[in-house]
Amino acid sequence: MGSAALAECAARGVRAVGIDRFARGHALGSSNGKSRIVRQAYYEHAAYVPLLLRAYERWQALEIASGERLLELCGLLMAGDASSTVIAGACSAAQQHELAIEEWSASDMRTRYPSLLVHDDEVGLFEPLGGFVRPERAVAALQAAAERDGATLAFGSTMRSWSADASGVRVDLEDGSHIRAARLILSLGPWFGRELAALGVPLAIQRNVQVWFQPRIGVYDLGSFPVFLLERDGMPAPLYGFPDAGDGVKVAFHGLGAMLEPDALERG
Repeated sequence: MGSAALAECAARGVRAVGIDRFARGHALGSSNGKSRIVRQAYYEHAAYVPLLLRAYERWQALEIASGERLLELCGLLMAGDASSTVIAGACSAAQQHELAIEEWSASDMRTRYPSLLVHDDEVGLFEPLGGFVRPERAVAALQAAAERDGATLAFGSTMRSWSADASGVRVDLEDGSHIRAARLILSLGPWFGRELAALGVPLAIQRNVQVWFQPRIGVYDLGSFPVFLLERDGMPAPLYGFPDAGDGVKVAFHGLGAMLEPDALERG
């Protein structure tokens, strides 16, 4: 998010500087892990859809500008009971915004992807424009675009504090230096807790762990298998995953994990 904001500011002709406490290309936020889902029929709420349509436009523009392949629109299969949050919500979003989506029966899912073990009472929604973005490539492309348009990137610089007055904002860094600017954008990821607490907004930080499996058969390869999202009774949370793009099949539970402070995370 910080790299995207910086690139957009620079593209608009703003004199901008981006500050990151870590090194370029780090994996300490959440924009890494080789794949992040992109989808339009957002089951969480239909109000997201206009933002998502705009995001697709910007991803595709970034691909053209960078010459990098960032999007893999391999399709997204959502499965579950017809009344489940995932299926009902995605249907509602698709209907309100006239999105292309296919309704599949359990038999349809088995025919299209025979390796899937689906229950007879489960239905599927297939979104042809679903897929994933390659986050490490995307961040690098955004940072390169920002620099190309004149932005300054400062890595290994930690913000100690910031303050605002009538003339703008002041950002004080750990090395004793400071920056003055007209405006400040904060994109702190899991380190946002302190800033929001000062505003009386509680923020809970949850660690989500992803796991990669090496399949014994090739039916899960990118190009022959979709991104998937399954909500099923007995699971602790919706299960999502990605086809094998060279590193195995990546799987995780959506919104399931321990609550912690980011500096207390044992990353080993």
